[in-house]
Amino acid sequence: MTENRRLLAIDDDYSLLEVYQDTFRPESSTISSLQHFIGDDSITESSEQTYDLSTATQGEEGIALVQKSLDQDTPFAAAFIDIRMPPGIDGLDTAQRIRELDDRIYIILVTAYSDRTIAEIQQTIQHDILLAHKPLARDEILQLAHNACHSWEQDERNRQHVASLEEKAQSHAHEKGFLERIVRSLNEGLLVCSLDNNLIVQINPAIAQISGHSEERLLGMPISDLLPELAANFLQNMAQQEANNVETTSHLMNAQGIASPVYITASKLQEDSESLYGNFIILIIKPQQ
Repeated sequence: MTENRRLLAIDDDYSLLEVYQDTFRPESSTISSLQHFIGDDSITESSEQTYDLSTATQGEEGIALVQKSLDQDTPFAAAFIDIRMPPGIDGLDTAQRIRELDDRIYIILVTAYSDRTIAEIQQTIQHDILLAHKPLARDEILQLAHNACHSWEQDERNRQHVASLEEKAQSHAHEKGFLERIVRSLNEGLLVCSLDNNLIVQINPAIAQISGHSEERLLGMPISDLLPELAANFLQNMAQQEANNVETTSHLMNAQGIASPVYITASKLQEDSESLYGNFIILIIKPQQ
């Protein structure tokens, strides 16, 4: 992922805008000064050259630049915003409207006055905000930009990680729902039996129709109540065999207590599934004609 070094400076003072432009112009002397100031030798001339500064002299103009950056999918990592910018809206209103457009951007409010309290600023902008006082030293500007861009990158990696997890969860949910629909549409009876306690833990509607038992009654039922001839030893032996599928015949005890002959195909879950969910056997049950 390419680092986001796009910065926005909004100030009605042209001389300060020139300071920003001069500060972010790649020069070796500036880089060395920053390395000494924050103790980060990883900052190099090539990384310094990646800063991309846009400027505006009024809040409305800066807001328009933020909207344009979002439309072009080139968001700013941070914005330096002057508090006082007559005759237009002030820096706090500008920052609030920018934050409404882009919740990810880091806001650095710059002021030479104390006409806005820290509590008021924090309540308005909520998060990812810094307050800097004029006059700003060149190294201070670089430090603020470096830290804001670095934090934006970490936040973006976290956002992408969360989005990836959500996408995987949605995909798994879709696959699970698809498989469940297939299982429920089968004409053959299907049940999953736990080898830990020989209880039925999952079924499909067909097994309820074949047996005459309700789905609620079948869930949690001992397998021996439904298939008394299918001894527990058979299930245990089948689980220990290398073959994945075993076919046999038995009798199913329906809700009226009548034993009906059935064909059974037993399959053990794969080992990777067992390690996650336990030991289970899947039984496909079909009445003998």
